[in-house]
Amino acid sequence: MAYKEYLRLLNIDESMLLQLPRFELLSRIILNHQLAIPFDTVRKFQDYNAKKTVKENYADVNKYIESVRENGYGGTCFHLTWGLYNLLRALHYDVQIIKLEELHFALVVSYDAEEYYVDVGFWAPLFKPFPLRENWIVTNHVHSVEWRYVPETQSGTLLCGGEPAKWWDGRFLTVNDFWCEWENSMHEDNTFLQNLYINKWKNPETFLFLVNNSYKEFYKGEKIQDIQFDYTNSVELKNLLVSNFKVDGNDYIYLLDQHNKSKMR
Repeated sequence: MAYKEYLRLLNIDESMLLQLPRFELLSRIILNHQLAIPFDTVRKFQDYNAKKTVKENYADVNKYIESVRENGYGGTCFHLTWGLYNLLRALHYDVQIIKLEELHFALVVSYDAEEYYVDVGFWAPLFKPFPLRENWIVTNHVHSVEWRYVPETQSGTLLCGGEPAKWWDGRFLTVNDFWCEWENSMHEDNTFLQNLYINKWKNPETFLFLVNNSYKEFYKGEKIQDIQFDYTNSVELKNLLVSNFKVDGNDYIYLLDQHNKSKMR
C-alpha cells in the first residue's frame, strides 16, 4: 500500500514514525483522520451506480487512497475502516475489523497486551484509542459517547447521549466477512442511499455537517451556522464543499441533482 501518500493526507510527517512512541503515533493518526478525511455518502452512491462489486473497486487499497487524494471523499464507515485497517497493518499494528449492529464497522487494535476500540466513521469525537474491554465515556461539551462492555458475553454497546446506538456481539470479522457485509449493504433501501451526507471535524471543537443542501456547523456542541442552499444555484454550495470539506464539489452537486430528480419521479 502507498501508505506514505496516506500519511501525507493525514498530515503525518514520516519522521513521526520514528520519533513518536507507537501508542502516541496511533492516537495522532486517529485524530488526524477525523480532521482530514470526511465521512460521506458520495462514495456510497458512486459504488451503487458502478458496474463493479465493492471488492473489485476496493481490494486494491492503493486505488482508494489515490482517489481520496484526487477528490477528497472518504466514504462511509466501510471505506474509512478499510483504509485505516490497511494503513495500520502497513505500519505493523495488530488490527482487526469488527461489526456493530446495525451495520457499523470499526477496528480493534491490540497493543501492549491490551485491546483498543478505534472508530473514525461514527460522527463522534473519538479522537484516540479507547479500551475495548472496559467502560468509558467521552464528553464533548453537550454531547457524549459511551461504551459499555459486558464481560460475561464479551460484547459491548456504544451509546450516544445516553441512548444505545450500536451493539457489538464480541466477534471479529475476517476480510472475506467484511467484503460480504459490504456487498450486502449495496441495496436501494440502505440508509446511506437515501440522502447525500458529508461531515467532518474541522478541529476537536467544531463539527461540520451537510445533508443534501442543508449545512450546519457546531462549535462546542452549539449550532453556529444553519444554511439552506438554493438547489438552482450551485455556486455557493460548491464553494462551501471546496473550502470547508476540501472535496470535489462537482461530484457532490452532480449526485445531488440526480438524487433530486429521482425523488420527483
